[in-house]
Amino acid sequence: MGGCDVERLDARWSAEVLVVYRYEIEPRPAALGGGVRLYLYGPDQETGEEIELGGGVFPSGPEEAEIKEAYVEAQWEGDSWLDSRPCS
Repeated sequence: MGGCDVERLDARWSAEVLVVYRYEIEPRPAALGGGVRLYLYGPDQETGEEIELGGGVFPSGPEEAEIKEAYVEAQWEGDSWLDSRPCS
C-alpha cells in the first residue's frame, strides 16, 4: 500500500481530521453491457461532505468468469486510487 502506514480502512489523516476515501463496485445490467461499475468517494474540498469523485465502467461478457474478471479489474483500479490518496 502506498506510502501511508494505515490499515486498509481506506482512511487518511489530514490536519487532525479523519478523511475517508472509499470505493464501491456494483453490477451493471446486461442491457448496458454487463460487467461492473466502480464509484470513487471522498470529501468535498469545501464542505468536507462525502461526494462521488469519479469511477469507471468495466464491461464484460455474460459468463461468470468474465464478470469476475471485470470485478477484479475494478477492484484493482479502486485499490490503486486509494493508494494514490494523500496521507496528510
